[in-house]
Amino acid sequence: MVDAKMVGRFAFVNPTLVSKFGMGEASKESRSKVIANRLMNANHADFIFIPYNPGYHWVLVALETRTMIAYYLDSLQNQPSDDLKEIVNMALRIHPPQKHKSSKREPTWVVVGFHGKKSYSKDELNEVRSKWVMLVTQLILSSV
Repeated sequence: MVDAKMVGRFAFVNPTLVSKFGMGEASKESRSKVIANRLMNANHADFIFIPYNPGYHWVLVALETRTMIAYYLDSLQNQPSDDLKEIVNMALRIHPPQKHKSSKREPTWVVVGFHGKKSYSKDELNEVRSKWVMLVTQLILSSV
């Protein structure tokens, strides 16, 4: 059974309406209004989740409304794009969260790190390529 209080603590923004490449050539103002409207309609939420596609993969902003901390999660470990920061900051100026008590209008951005394997070396890639070529060669020779 789902706890109604728990569900109300979280709100999500439609990623196609805020991503830079989601709505074609939508302006920063129109995309920030989508976030501002979500802030207004989810005024009791502790976290607003903003999935965003800067053009090549998905990232996530988890905005903690009480502390005004924007946790930025990116598996490629990039910094938040200027476009993303601008639309989130603009949205918070339009409609600051009701839970936030101070006059601070822009969040503190925190990049959340991932501690997995960063990338493969050329030697590791070459090893996989060699094994793949050997396997494909064996399959071809065995089917003739």
